[in-house]
Amino acid sequence: MNKKIAIILTMLMFSSCVPVIVGTVGSGVYNVTTDERDVGTQSNDLTTIAAVKSELVKKRISNLTKVKVYCYDGVVYLIGEASSEAVIEAETTASMVEGVKEIKTQWFPIGTTTNSIEDFAIGANVRGRLLFAQKVASNKLSYEVYGGNVVLLGVLSKQEEIDRAIDAVKEIVNVKDVISFLVVGN
Repeated sequence: MNKKIAIILTMLMFSSCVPVIVGTVGSGVYNVTTDERDVGTQSNDLTTIAAVKSELVKKRISNLTKVKVYCYDGVVYLIGEASSEAVIEAETTASMVEGVKEIKTQWFPIGTTTNSIEDFAIGANVRGRLLFAQKVASNKLSYEVYGGNVVLLGVLSKQEEIDRAIDAVKEIVNVKDVISFLVVGN
């Protein structure tokens, strides 16, 4: 027991490098087995994410910053900061990637994340709130913070679980808005 605590504390102290080496394998296996999607769908979604990211990089779209790409059941989510011209080009580029069924987006004006320290603090609070929220499988969802706006993404078991996750995040100080792309799995 003490050895486990020592390992966890060491990981927290060196969080910039240790979780990449140690945590990735364990969390990856755990996430695959607890995800609402079957393994084939998860694999297809990861392939789609990689292909969309690759195409966006190839295009070298200007004024497209801090963009994250997610995919659940072939639906691609583009979240980030962009100019109106970049939005059109990014969405067009992503829609042409094989395996993309639909594109959903949440765009913020460039410069929205001017206070990244506050966004980081909000993100830490989001993770904590979701971790301790009653009957919310926090390991099944992801989040992004842009200028105090929290975007939730993932596949959960029930609508009630989605509602609890949203409510937990809305209670966090300095959260301006909660945008939910949470869906109920099959």
